[in-house]
Amino acid sequence: MFFSVTRNSPGMPGSAVRSQFVLDGGAAADIFVTAKPMVPFPPVPLGVGTNLLFLDEAEVGLLALDVSVAEPSPLDLTDDLDALILWVCPELRMAVSAVIDSIMMAPAPPPGPHGEVMGVGYTISIVSYRRTWGRCSKPCPAAFASGSR
Repeated sequence: MFFSVTRNSPGMPGSAVRSQFVLDGGAAADIFVTAKPMVPFPPVPLGVGTNLLFLDEAEVGLLALDVSVAEPSPLDLTDDLDALILWVCPELRMAVSAVIDSIMMAPAPPPGPHGEVMGVGYTISIVSYRRTWGRCSKPCPAAFASGSR
């Protein structure tokens, strides 16, 4: 499942939302994907897991943090996603799943002092990581399918 959060969402320690909140000035307008460990032991209960950074706000031309104002105001130019329809090209769906699986199978990097994690899926988006995949055989509206910003 893909989702976005508001700029005031701090995220849980060790998650991509937390990493973006701490290191990128906010998680607003980023697109995240839910994820679970591949071979959980003990099994991870339903509704419990983590999230990974699928697409950074800058990759779609949005602004997560407006440093020109000190606090939220009508002059705040921060972007936020109020609704999202994300379509991943069918030819790339298995590849997206494979990248998510490979991130979740790797040993989790230790969180920093504020619960942030550095690396692919946390501070580097999955789209940015796999930018070299190229285009689908059919026109695809998703930024991920086009392999560009």
